[in-house]
Amino acid sequence: MDIWVFGGMVIMAVIIAMATVSVYLQPEKQRDFAIAYAAATALDQGLQPYDTTVIAPMMRAPVAPYVYPPYTLYLFRPLTWFDFDTAARIYLTLKFITLGGLLYLWHRLIDLNQYRGLLWVVIPLAYSGALLADLRAGNISVFEQLFIWLGFYLYTRGRLVGFGLAIVVAALFKLTPILLLGLLATRWKKKELAIGAICGAVFIVLIGISAAVWPELFSAFLKNVHQLGGERGESNPSSWALVSDMAGWLQMKIHGNVPAIFPFCVYAVMAAAVLAVSIAMFCRLRFLEQKRGDLWRICLLCFLYALVLPRFKDYSYLLLIAPSLYVLFSGKWLNPLLPFCGLLIIYSYRNFQYLGTALEPFYQTQGAYYRLILAYALFVLCCCCVWRETEGQKVNN
Repeated sequence: MDIWVFGGMVIMAVIIAMATVSVYLQPEKQRDFAIAYAAATALDQGLQPYDTTVIAPMMRAPVAPYVYPPYTLYLFRPLTWFDFDTAARIYLTLKFITLGGLLYLWHRLIDLNQYRGLLWVVIPLAYSGALLADLRAGNISVFEQLFIWLGFYLYTRGRLVGFGLAIVVAALFKLTPILLLGLLATRWKKKELAIGAICGAVFIVLIGISAAVWPELFSAFLKNVHQLGGERGESNPSSWALVSDMAGWLQMKIHGNVPAIFPFCVYAVMAAAVLAVSIAMFCRLRFLEQKRGDLWRICLLCFLYALVLPRFKDYSYLLLIAPSLYVLFSGKWLNPLLPFCGLLIIYSYRNFQYLGTALEPFYQTQGAYYRLILAYALFVLCCCCVWRETEGQKVNN
């Protein structure tokens, strides 16, 4: 192994260790895991796991509702055999093992050894530390991403059924990753469309079985999910959250009411624009060499998914780390700027009051939605790379 690559891996490991050692020492910092542990414990005791008043006394962290389907409680159940501190440390250790598998898949797909190990260093810091945010929060994103990228890996190997099943498994917790089955529609082939439809049907059947087996729990689950959406800014830097905040700012400036439909219309236009551009790029990719085309399709789909979803948490930007790195080092016209682009992924300045208050809204928006702004910028770069790579080729309109 090249000494530079080894050094990059060591620096990455040191960064992750520095960010998570306190989590090992104080397991209650894993807030999301604390919620899951309390909910699974409540289920064991015959109580309602979706009721925050029930799980609050069992938690050593700020209480929040459990928002995953009923069957997921049984996946957390074995960890309730241990006291919370031990269970949280086991959980975090499992996440580190899973992270190793995720990094292996990323490396197999995009070769992280390029540029003297620089890519390894960028990974834990990318998108304002999305990976570190997940490890510290105790969310299930790393597990989810393992199955998503396993699916993408199988897709590039032509194992489409395996891809579909991996995405179904990835969607069992948060449900929305099932939309990534849309990758099977990007080449508009009957076989791929059929596989996507079958896998989507399997997912719907699984959810339906859950609703039939645990009707009371499923109803409470839907109620908790319906109450989501209040988070904005750094914890939920999504397109919808940004539009909602901007509408609130506009309402404050004009000292009047902004029609409730206004942010919905703006969001719909933004989503439609991203979707339209993505479809155009997918059409151009239909005639590109298969392996190269598959990787670009995966990148485009990941950006489309992240930019269109109304709720996309800070740690959810894990999905965009590998596509962003691929965009940066695959566009040959960007290579001389790679170190600068790496800093762009990491860097997020804060509110500089000495520059004046006139730009205060810009500073606040940039600070809160830095990940989203960066995702839009890299989406544009991704489309530029696809355009240049497919330039001169036959495009099916």
